[in-house]
Amino acid sequence: QWPDHLVICGCPQAAEMVHDLLGTENFGFFWAEHRSLLFQLREAFQERVMAVLEALLTAGVGPVFGTNGVEQVAPPIHSPQTYREFVLPTFRDYCARIHARGGLLHVHCHNKVNALLEDFAAVGWDVLHPLEPPLMGDVDLADAKRRVGGELCLEGNIQIGELYAAPTDQVVTLVEDAIGAGKPGGGFILCPTASPHTPTLSHLTVNNYLAMIKTAARLRDY
Repeated sequence: QWPDHLVICGCPQAAEMVHDLLGTENFGFFWAEHRSLLFQLREAFQERVMAVLEALLTAGVGPVFGTNGVEQVAPPIHSPQTYREFVLPTFRDYCARIHARGGLLHVHCHNKVNALLEDFAAVGWDVLHPLEPPLMGDVDLADAKRRVGGELCLEGNIQIGELYAAPTDQVVTLVEDAIGAGKPGGGFILCPTASPHTPTLSHLTVNNYLAMIKTAARLRDY
């Protein structure tokens, strides 16, 4: 029995720690020249991550956990193959541990991840956000729904830039299209690709955000 309101417990990823320790430029250099050291670092951090996760699970934290999909190593910054080699292996143990305790994993991963959708589903992610459409991303929601909609809950697809700057009627159309593509069969959560994060929101942004909510409410029933 799921509660009416869920609090997501955040927990980091080992590959993310390695990247953030080095930075994007140094990570790229080490990937080319000292790749084995990167894997050693990842395994050292993985031991710590899994110890923290186990402590949380033992304490009864959950059932929903959230983490970064290590978008810093995702395309177009690195190739899909680099992501598969460096990021996904440690995710398998992480997901398995959460699922063994009846939990779910919500993963936030920007960038152009279309080529990795099946990998995300296979490794055990439960929810994928933010599904950035072109041009900033490369995920077509209807295509993603066909490919992995039975395995992944898809969340997002309304680009935050549209809420900032697009005409309101265009935002309504984008929301209608996203719901039309994501809603059939369930497993879709409509939301922006990021929360509004400027110090002051313009009247247009506020109107667009409200229009998104009202349109979603109008079309929510199955």
